[in-house]
Amino acid sequence: MEPLPTTSLFISYKVRSLPKESVFWSAFGLWFDFRPVLVRDTSIHSKWLWERFGADFDDLTFVFVAHRRPESYDWRVPVLDEDLITGVGACGTDSRKSDDTFESLLVMLMEQ
Repeated sequence: MEPLPTTSLFISYKVRSLPKESVFWSAFGLWFDFRPVLVRDTSIHSKWLWERFGADFDDLTFVFVAHRRPESYDWRVPVLDEDLITGVGACGTDSRKSDDTFESLLVMLMEQ
């Protein structure tokens, strides 16, 4: 068996219309493991202080690094966009589902 590709996907995202865009993120998280890119703040003399890249921008901007979930290579990719965006095919089933990774990241920002 050949090893699965390990390509990294970098996505820059500026929140514009969260209610419309969150549907994409809930589907994306089913097929990809994604995390915010972190940077070390060198202006503070602590070598252990890391923050989300884009945290100091004027607007809510993210930069994510994503990798396709290895198990997803065995899933059926739906033909219809509506099915894909509602999670049909993900996890190997035809039921609708979603992922809450993006919402969790937004909740973590609330304490800032």
